[in-house]
This record gives sequence, C-alpha cells and structure tokens, in this order.
Amino acid sequence: MALDFPASPTTNQTFTAAGVTWKWDGVKWVAQTPGGGTTRVGVQVFTASGTYVPSANLVSAVVECVGGGGGGGGTPGETTGYVGAGGGGGSGSYSRKYLTAAQIGASQTITIGAGGNGGAAGNNAGTAGGDTSVGTLCIGRGGGAGPGYAGTGIGSAGGAGGVAGTGDFTPVGNAGGQAGQQNTGNSNNVSIQGAGAASVFGGGVNPPVCALGSAATGNNANNYGAGGSGGVSAVNTLGAAGGNGSAGICIVTEYIGIVPSGGGNVPTYQTFTSGSGTYTTPVGVRQIEVTLVGGGGGGGGGSGSGAVGTAGGNTTFGGASLYQAGGGAGGSAAGGFGGAGGTASGSGSTVSTVAGGVGGSGGAFNGVVGYGAVGGNSSRGGAGAGGTVASSGVVAATNSGSGGGGGNNSAVTGVFGPGGGAGATIWAVINGPAATYSYAVGASGGGGAGSGTGTAGGAGAAGVIIVKEIY
Repeated sequence: MALDFPASPTTNQTFTAAGVTWKWDGVKWVAQTPGGGTTRVGVQVFTASGTYVPSANLVSAVVECVGGGGGGGGTPGETTGYVGAGGGGGSGSYSRKYLTAAQIGASQTITIGAGGNGGAAGNNAGTAGGDTSVGTLCIGRGGGAGPGYAGTGIGSAGGAGGVAGTGDFTPVGNAGGQAGQQNTGNSNNVSIQGAGAASVFGGGVNPPVCALGSAATGNNANNYGAGGSGGVSAVNTLGAAGGNGSAGICIVTEYIGIVPSGGGNVPTYQTFTSGSGTYTTPVGVRQIEVTLVGGGGGGGGGSGSGAVGTAGGNTTFGGASLYQAGGGAGGSAAGGFGGAGGTASGSGSTVSTVAGGVGGSGGAFNGVVGYGAVGGNSSRGGAGAGGTVASSGVVAATNSGSGGGGGNNSAVTGVFGPGGGAGATIWAVINGPAATYSYAVGASGGGGAGSGTGTAGGAGAAGVIIVKEIY
C-alpha cells in the first residue's frame, strides 16, 4: 500500500497511517518504534519447522534463510580401469530480509528446507533440497540434485545452486562438482570432482577416498544448506550411492524495545552497490553498524595462453586508512593457481573480519573434457562456477564480492582456467558517528580472455557496503 505522506513537511512533523507513526527528521520520513528509543537484541534460531512468535515489544527484525542442500548422485560399477563418481549436490541460496513488527504480525510459519537424499547406487540422481521460508516474507531456495554418472564418457555438471529467493539480499547458491570418470592409468586426466557445494555457512564435502577395487558412498554434507558429494566406484563391480545434503536454517535477529511506551526510531539501512561518494549520517543516529565486502577477481581464461583475470577493487569506508576490505586477485594464466582472496586493513576497530576465499586452481586435461575452476567465495557466497564444455566461466552473483569462474577449453586436450579470488569482509560498529564518511565500493574484476580453443573466464562480482543506522 502506498503511503500519502504530507507535502513540504517541517522537522519533527509526524504522520500516522496503517497503525504506524512516521516522523520527518529534516531529510526523510522515519518510522517510530512502539518502545522508548532503546533496544536490546535477541536471536531465535530455527533448525526445524515451526512457528516464529515475536518477542514482546518487538521493534524490527532481520530474518536470514538458507535453503536445504541437494543430495549427491550415484555411480555404477567401474571395471575397466576407471574410477567413476556421481555429481555433487548444489547448496541452498541465502536470503536476508529486514522486517518491521507490523510486517511480521502476531506470528509467522517457519519452514526449514530438508536436505536432499543421495541418489541410489547406479546412474541415479539425488533429490533437490527444500526451500526455507518465513511465511512469504523471506525465502531461501533449495540446492539442485547432483546427477548420477552414466558410467562412460563426460559426466553431467553438478547440481545447480539454489536460485535467488525472496528478501532484500538474495545471492544464489553454489553448484556442486561434476560427475565423471578418471582413467587410473593416465595421470593427466582431470581429477574426479563430485564435491558437494558449500553454502554461506560452509559445510561442503569432497567425494570419499576410495581405494582401487572398492566403492564408497558419498559423504553427507555438514552445517546448513550444503550439498552432499557423489558416490565413488574404483575399478569395482559395485556402484555407490551419493551423500545427503544438509538441511537449511532460519535465523531471526530481533530488535526489542526496552521501554513499552515512547517514541524511539526503527533502525534504518543504506546500501551502496557501486561507485564512490559521501555517506551522510542521518539526524539522531547514535551508532552505525557497517558491513564492507571487497570486489571479486575475474577467472582466468582457458588454454595454455589464456589471459589473467583482473583483480576486484577495494571497498572502503572513511577512506582506506579507516576501513578497507581488499578485493580478490584475478585467476592466473595457463591453468595456474586461483586468485588470492582479499584481506582487511585499516586503523578502525572491527567486530570481525574475514579474508576472501581463494579461487580454484586451473589445470590440464587429456582425453576427458574438464570444467573450469570455481571462483572463491566471499562471506556472501555466490562464486561463479567454472565454464562447461566450450563455455565461458560463470559470472559471480551480483554484489556478492565473490570470484568469477575459470574458462574452459573445447578441445579434448588442453588447459582450463583458474577461478578469481573473493573480496574480504569487514564488520564494524561506530559509536557517535561523524557527520559524513567517504566511501567506495570495490568494482568487479574482469574475466581473462581465452586463447585458441579456450574460453574466457567469468567476471567477479562488485562488492557492497551496508550501513545499519541505530537511533
């Protein structure tokens, strides 16, 4: 419903509609809390479906949902000198939503997405993970099922990451490793992938170690929303089932009014997704919570002379001397190492910092067409997958700060490109903030060009700055 705010308001003028009172602070309309301006923070964590009942005097809440991870695929027996593996399951996507007490109401139904089951032994796909939701307000989507392996030739790509869900910030999930086989007598063949994809909470798993002449069920995913690995059969008549994905999770962070009457302000947010400029602290703000993510590096190009991906830009707040979340490096050339993750720096006090994830390394393949390496993940997830047959590396999810995927090669003998590194993350709290701060959002790094039969690497994602304003 659109609100018909008064034209030309004066400072501290109020306006009430749909049960919510708003006040003009001289710049914008700000919703007023039912409390007295002071809040405490509470957290409710749901790992099983149920009902969310808000705490008394709730002002607002930040809801986070991660969908369930997909199950890994099965594989048939391999008796002719090959090791075969099913594809890994994709991870569930992450969704974040800021909600007022009025939007939440008396309660909301919580549904936790189940982890997908691993596929049975043989050429059998796993099942997809389920969606995690808070009513219809915030939804994290389930990861895709890992494919089974047919027992010969090039295997299918791994299970897709969960698609973008519903919320203010909705990066997609990560794809699982491909299905395929390796000739045990040819060390140049691309290594078996089949890994289960990590979610924003990690938990991805590699395929099980399997001695020649045996078979092993895929590993089950850990933590929340991660994919299970594919099963492995190594010169054995027995097939192997895939591992199970892990269930999703919902976290509700509540901001609760301490005094049951009065007129404090609901926290507000400003998000910057590109460029540079000046952040102006709103009137009445006593504290800001700042999240910075550096830009992701681009993936390297495919083939022995493919180009290096370019680095992601640094994200800064208050200048690089105060807070700087470094950008990830681009993937190197000629199938070399993946781009290094960005690091945090600056003189400002922080709550926490996380270095960006390193991009996957490139390599050579001979006789079996491989896939480009995956980009490194930032704290926001969303890394670009490696290029499939004759396809470029995948671009990282928008404003995730993650690295782009490496390029591929359409020839049966060649080099696949490495992934780009992810940007670092900084979480900081500034009490009594200054009137203004300069800022710059780290740009995305470009993918390196392919050469000959090689394809280009995928671009990394730009970083992001999120400022939470507490009155």
